[in-house]
Amino acid sequence: MILSRYQENLNSLKGQLSSINTSSNLDLEIEYNTFHGAKGLESDNVIIIDVNSNKVKGIPSRVTDDELLRFVTFKS
Repeated sequence: MILSRYQENLNSLKGQLSSINTSSNLDLEIEYNTFHGAKGLESDNVIIIDVNSNKVKGIPSRVTDDELLRFVTFKS
């Protein structure tokens, strides 16, 4: 299973791995999920992508204008 915080990061990776899979005649069965989507699921092997503090949409998230933040932060 490959996990990411954001679906768009998974979509980009899916395209890259699909072309590798096709060109090399491999038959890899890979499950892709966001952290939220994988809740309660199990897998023998898990790869977490975008664990890079320099990416805006990586781990930890550096998105500062997320609409949900207004519900958990206080205005000064």
